[in-house]
Amino acid sequence: MAIEYRLGVQADDVPTYHVFAEANRELYIRRGLPDTFGPEPPVRMMAFRGYAREHHGDGYWVAYDGDRMVGFGIGVRHPGVWYLAALQILPEYQGRGIGQRLLELSLGNAEESDTVCAISAGFQPVSNALYVRAGMLPWVPIFAWETAEGAEVPELEVDASVDIRPARDVSDIAGIDRRVVGIDRGTQLDFWLERPDMECFVLSRRGEPVGYTFVGESGAIGPAAVLEQSDSGTVLAAAVERLRAKRVERVSFEAAGLCPEAYDVVTRLGMRIAGTALIVVSSRPLWTPGHYYPSPSDALY
Repeated sequence: MAIEYRLGVQADDVPTYHVFAEANRELYIRRGLPDTFGPEPPVRMMAFRGYAREHHGDGYWVAYDGDRMVGFGIGVRHPGVWYLAALQILPEYQGRGIGQRLLELSLGNAEESDTVCAISAGFQPVSNALYVRAGMLPWVPIFAWETAEGAEVPELEVDASVDIRPARDVSDIAGIDRRVVGIDRGTQLDFWLERPDMECFVLSRRGEPVGYTFVGESGAIGPAAVLEQSDSGTVLAAAVERLRAKRVERVSFEAAGLCPEAYDVVTRLGMRIAGTALIVVSSRPLWTPGHYYPSPSDALY
């Protein structure tokens, strides 16, 4: 039976998780890594599917063999940048050109001048070769860091010259975000601001905004952005202290590329690498390393 490709609808959201879990479970077991994929889709992952359908519906594609979903791809486009948020194929259907076709379909909403990019696991040679052929070249690594389970999160001193307040709405952070990542992605910022399990804080110095950070109830920090790299450690410290006040049991964030300030926080918190190393693949640089911490808890960056 021929593979059917079509745009994703709400009924496809949960099946995409099961494709994601099965594909990654097989890969993790083959690499000797623990199976961390539960039977039910995470709430935030499903919320992202809804966001993708509402704002980037022409980039959300699914592949079916009869009534069985065998793969899916989700492309997110903001003016100037196309981002492959997800591309997953069931193990027994890999090597049949389904991933290539889904990539082409998801990429169909990109313009020729767009930067094209994705975040990929470093140990996926087949996927990474596919991305290279599409013009997405290895740019910077991403390492996920977390504090030890059950260990008390140490206190971090926050720069006394910085004021920290909750973000009122997207206008509080859109300007900072635009200057750091170079594009207008207001709908994406709104998505994060509307999540009930996340808070956003704005950092200012002498009345001028210098950065923002999101923190999640799970202890995850990010996305976060700063106008000056010298504030990279400050924004992490502010996020950590907010999470300490909420008495979270574990703090985590993702560091992309060269950022000594981030690794100073890693050292002071006694953090360890969590999961596998990721690679940002892109046709052009996406931000200045040291100024941005990607979102750690969904398929967006």
